[in-house]
Amino acid sequence: MRPDLVHVEGELALERDRIGELDGLRAIALLTVVIWHYFGTPDGPQRWPWELLHVGRFGVDLFFILSGYLITDILLRHRAAKRYYSAFYGRRAFRIWPLYYLMCASAAIGWYFSLSPHLFDTRGVPGWLYLFGLQNFGMAKAQTDGAYWLAVTWSLAIEEQFYLLFPLLVRNFPSERLFAILLVPILICPIGR
Repeated sequence: MRPDLVHVEGELALERDRIGELDGLRAIALLTVVIWHYFGTPDGPQRWPWELLHVGRFGVDLFFILSGYLITDILLRHRAAKRYYSAFYGRRAFRIWPLYYLMCASAAIGWYFSLSPHLFDTRGVPGWLYLFGLQNFGMAKAQTDGAYWLAVTWSLAIEEQFYLLFPLLVRNFPSERLFAILLVPILICPIGR
């Protein structure tokens, strides 16, 4: 067997080495988000840390870009695999859902027992949206972060929606057409913001 080929789920696939530079970018994104949340946001926009550290919000955007690149690479390399969908969705479900639904269950307990209105009040976002990963739509409609306990899950909802739809595009459209299809949201999203 060639050294650049590995046995993956009953099929041969090209092996990709980890890209150290991308791991470094992920670390930078993580640090900017953590610094922003711990030092930039607590006192609000009237204070100097907000102004100085607001660039940390873009760490989330960087995560989205890196995820999009890495997921696209995985999907394109395995687009002909027999277990394309089950392997992709299975890995994502086991990686994300257990902890996510544990958070949702703890929020449901907080709502039910009224443990802390500050943490668990949905603030206009129906609780069922969190169960289906649609809270980002509810948050946008209500112009709120929703339940403080689950406020950070807006980005996870977007990522899950991407994971749900993107593999269908990659599998069912040729690469040349895929590029043209993806160019449309790339151009529309900045206008929509």
